[in-house]
Amino acid sequence: MRVLRCLTCVAVAFPVLASGVQAAGPRNGTYYGYDADGGAVVAATVKNGRIPVLQAMPPVDTGPGVSFYYGPIGQGSDRIGRSGKWTTGVTPGGPLGPDYLTVCGNTLGSDALGVSFNCNSGSGNDDISGRPQFRARPSRKSPPANGTYSGSVSQTTSSTGSSGTDGTLTLTVSRGTVTGSATLAPVDATTGVATGPPSVDVSYGPVASGTNDASAKGNSYLAEDCASPPYLTRLGMFCLPSTPPGYTLIGGFVPVGVKGLPRRGLVSGTVYTAPTQSGPDGSQTFGPALPGAFAITASR
Repeated sequence: MRVLRCLTCVAVAFPVLASGVQAAGPRNGTYYGYDADGGAVVAATVKNGRIPVLQAMPPVDTGPGVSFYYGPIGQGSDRIGRSGKWTTGVTPGGPLGPDYLTVCGNTLGSDALGVSFNCNSGSGNDDISGRPQFRARPSRKSPPANGTYSGSVSQTTSSTGSSGTDGTLTLTVSRGTVTGSATLAPVDATTGVATGPPSVDVSYGPVASGTNDASAKGNSYLAEDCASPPYLTRLGMFCLPSTPPGYTLIGGFVPVGVKGLPRRGLVSGTVYTAPTQSGPDGSQTFGPALPGAFAITASR
């Protein structure tokens, strides 16, 4: 199994429900949400008080080594607790080491989940803390919807001032098959930082809905893993290598008609340009560039 880069989990207090009070449970279905600022996307299936399937692309500020998670895996629990809190993923301190990615949240009524990547997960749901960063709501439709999605990829500046690529991106969906093209700023092959014009023409796909869904399940991925194999899950999450290499596209489609989100459907994600370098001890380090982020809606 490929393992995500370690994350530092930040403890932020949830609102505490009265002791012994049962939170309203979310109804069964598949929930979608995204964070346009951070490029995060989540698809979560709720069934009888559990979250048996969760697919998540973490926010861009988690760093260039983090890309995609399809779980639950490891020691993560998929049970929604009596307080409405839940966690799924790899519990910090588990067999994969401390502070690996965990996705957590709480129940916000019968038709919404609060989702957060700021988690402090222990042995059970009562140990979770973390304020929801965005909401996920149910949808009866499955992505990706036919159409053309186009817009901008924006640079993301890190604490050191480094940033990834920027430019324009177009994704076309026809009968569940996705193809894409982009015009992006070239990057330094060592750092992943944009070097300026002239721009590079990049292509993606084609990839059909459900491609390699089974092989992706129960795994975590680094950006460079998308080449073997690329995938587009049945919940609309994808990881696609680029032609030419070096502009890996990672993200997720959000269905048309999700409450509180654009009516035309959208796709959100990042373009990864930072290379991975392996140390003699097997450790992995990454260039300073954070990925460029995008959140684009379908044209009418």
